[in-house]
Amino acid sequence: MLIRRGGDLPASAITPESTYLNRRAFVAAAGGVALGALLPPSLRALAGPDDLKPTSYKIITTYNNYYEFGTSKESPAELAGSLRVSPWTVEVSGEAKRTGRFDYDDLIYKARDLLSDTGEGLAAWVLFKLDGGLDHILIDEAQDTSPKQWEIIRAIASEFMPGGSRPNVKRTLFAVGDEKQSIFSFQGSEPRAFDEMRHVFERQFDRPELGWKHLRFHHSFRSGANVLGSVDRVFKAPDIYVSVTTDEIGIPEHQPLPDAAPGLVELWPLIEPAERREIEGWDAPFDTESEQSPRVKLAQRIADHEKRWMARGQKPNDVLVLVRQRGPLFEAIIRALKSADVPVAGADRLVLTKTDLTTPEQRAMLIERSSSSPVKSATTARSRASR
Repeated sequence: MLIRRGGDLPASAITPESTYLNRRAFVAAAGGVALGALLPPSLRALAGPDDLKPTSYKIITTYNNYYEFGTSKESPAELAGSLRVSPWTVEVSGEAKRTGRFDYDDLIYKARDLLSDTGEGLAAWVLFKLDGGLDHILIDEAQDTSPKQWEIIRAIASEFMPGGSRPNVKRTLFAVGDEKQSIFSFQGSEPRAFDEMRHVFERQFDRPELGWKHLRFHHSFRSGANVLGSVDRVFKAPDIYVSVTTDEIGIPEHQPLPDAAPGLVELWPLIEPAERREIEGWDAPFDTESEQSPRVKLAQRIADHEKRWMARGQKPNDVLVLVRQRGPLFEAIIRALKSADVPVAGADRLVLTKTDLTTPEQRAMLIERSSSSPVKSATTARSRASR
């Protein structure tokens, strides 16, 4: 994230604290009476009378400010589900010198080339213009930054060192990340590049007047001592921790917060597949899962545990079952929980190409939940149901 310098905010432009804390006074001071008539019905409650009812659950869970989906606050909830993010492209057309479609990687490579000597001689001019308005570079989730993205950051930060174009301005670079939490390898991220760039910037900025700091945080805000201790034990062996960290000493022990809730870690034995007997092809089931399948056995064990917890007063919605991905195991767990009469949310996605909509209720549900074109969805439902 790049932050441009802004002018000083005059005291006269700051809302008094008493006015800020009283939202109705704030709305009135800003012309809220006139503005209220222009607001959609779902938002007029902000400036209404004192006997208003609490905001509905629907508004709370759908109100959003992502105007890429439309001008309505409800647009993201209605349209985000139909957004196609892969493949994601940007189209340049019209009077541009070079037109075409560019995907995510194209934009990264072109930005890198623009800031390097391969950018048709424009690098010096572009970096000069950027340098005149940038004082701070903030990099979040740095472990998921790809080498090409690091090249862009390195080019922009090249003038931040002493003796740069604006030596009297204090300029900063801040990066935070954790190699162990890298999940964007499909976008080219390399966790080890985070450590390599730390050493690059350390050589560039490690001077007394710049206050370079390399900080490590060992406290976890999410888990208790039992969970953290189990993780530390798993990754203690050198042949294991080298897969997730570049630190030669391995992963330091995590520290829980003093008020962290207690936890329990159970290690279940691996479920091996049963011996498969040879059967004739005509007798073999084509798409059914054997009751002796390891997935089915594990799913049944999870359902049995949840059933026992419910018998001791545990609420079903207090339990989360996490899986790596939606697949056969995910489906087996849903089936096992339902067979055990354990309330479960189930899969929250409907794949039209793999779902037969044979009942009026299913067709009505599809039409009601349509996010863009009810007519098209209704036609799709009828065509699927008539097969």
